[in-house]
Amino acid sequence: MDFPIQRSKSAVIFVSLTLAFMFVYPIVMLFTNKEQWMSALIGMGLCFIVNVPIVWEIFIKKHKVENGVLKYGILNDDVVLKDIIIVRQVGKSLEITTNAYKVHMIAMPQHMTQFLSLVEKENPSVKIEMVG
Repeated sequence: MDFPIQRSKSAVIFVSLTLAFMFVYPIVMLFTNKEQWMSALIGMGLCFIVNVPIVWEIFIKKHKVENGVLKYGILNDDVVLKDIIIVRQVGKSLEITTNAYKVHMIAMPQHMTQFLSLVEKENPSVKIEMVG
């Protein structure tokens, strides 16, 4: 089950402007300074390579729950839902504490009640602390 995450509007605007600049700059260089267009194209390629993780994080990333396991990132550890003992809201993120007292910070899911009901179904003794 996929859970889309809430995204910061300022982060979306920043990444969108960065991507727009990345594609507009070589086009402008092509028309204004014909001998420098190749360096602008190389710069665009380097910017694209650097921005791939940011674009992934902002526009593509989702939390997945498969077979009772929460997968929330490429480099992050997976979290077994049965092992969750505390779910706490911290600002615009969720702090998840497991039986081994490992703490995981995840982005706030858009469908919070559905996500929390899935956690409660796997572990009925989970402690949930939400603001508001």
